[in-house]
Amino acid sequence: MPIPDVLYKYRSWDDRYGKQLLMSKEMFFSSPAQLNDPFDCRIPLNFYGGTDEEIKSEWLANASERYPHLQGRALTKRINKDITRYSKIRDNPSKRDKTEEYIARDLLKGFGLFSMSANRQCILLWSHYADAHKGYCVGFNTNMLKRDFISVRPTNNPKSVCALFPVSYTHSYPQLSCFGTKEEKIRNLNRALTTKSNVWQYEEEYRLIIMNESNIAITFNEDAVNSVILGALMEESGRKLLLGSLRKWRKIPNVFQAVKSRRAFGLDFCSITI
Repeated sequence: MPIPDVLYKYRSWDDRYGKQLLMSKEMFFSSPAQLNDPFDCRIPLNFYGGTDEEIKSEWLANASERYPHLQGRALTKRINKDITRYSKIRDNPSKRDKTEEYIARDLLKGFGLFSMSANRQCILLWSHYADAHKGYCVGFNTNMLKRDFISVRPTNNPKSVCALFPVSYTHSYPQLSCFGTKEEKIRNLNRALTTKSNVWQYEEEYRLIIMNESNIAITFNEDAVNSVILGALMEESGRKLLLGSLRKWRKIPNVFQAVKSRRAFGLDFCSITI
């Protein structure tokens, strides 16, 4: 599925991070632990990937990747120890739950998410994420985001890596096995971070995900902003402050005022010259 040319970030104007997006030109990559859906990024693991012998064969096949410093009997001994420990976890619901909690904690602290939507007209998104239409919405040029966050290292952390993914929506949990090759485990990780219940499908969400960073603000370039839309109920004081900030930009983006449509339940966008 091709990524849209423009993705939209809804923000409140009443909180510090909401203002920070345009006033400081900073994207805040929040921890998955702060998401408003308790199922999001917390998908149960599948501990039933085969018999002990099948699991042992898979782990031995990837032994050099797991334990590059071990060889021969020492490597086999370590794999057998891992299998014994795994079997105890798999067959004990209490230990299995604790292991899932530990893995989820480790997962949640190792990533930062910046969520956007392909839809600028969804009145539910305006209500939920833009302070009941009193906030605003920023349209980001996805080619510019790729240039600034994916083609180059986004932070000074040499291990930080960024990628942009669509969110998938489903009724059932995806099967996330503890086993498989390195590539399969990366796919499992991707699914854990980008799969949500289909009740959220209206959001049409895309996620800019940074690895090895969390709860971090990263500056973006002005030319990454395609447009700014002021909420239909945005207060005049906030409106003046936001527009005053945009006037200082080297390249002023397209600016629109959202208004209630007179034809149907929806929004129209009126161009503003600043």
